[in-house]
Amino acid sequence: MNDMLNHLFGFGGLVLGVLSGLVAYLIARRNMKKKRQLDERFENIHVHARSSAWVATSALIVIAWAVIILVEGASFAFFVMSFLYIAHCVAYGVTSLQQAKQH
Repeated sequence: MNDMLNHLFGFGGLVLGVLSGLVAYLIARRNMKKKRQLDERFENIHVHARSSAWVATSALIVIAWAVIILVEGASFAFFVMSFLYIAHCVAYGVTSLQQAKQH
């Protein structure tokens, strides 16, 4: 019973955190639009920032993957990390193709 309650609180916190982040994003976006900050310079900065973040995330996923292999072996966490890395790379490939078609 106690474990189930912990899981419910954990999941509730996750949902609340995601919703709070989404609301904050939308409010910030609306305020930026009012101040005319959503221009070409903003887009260029954030395209490069997302690209750098993607590279950093790729490296961190591979490091976490290696740690999981060394500590736990081929466990559930290993397969979750494998799925995340594959999904990460597939998303990059798909978005690269989309961007190549647009430009």
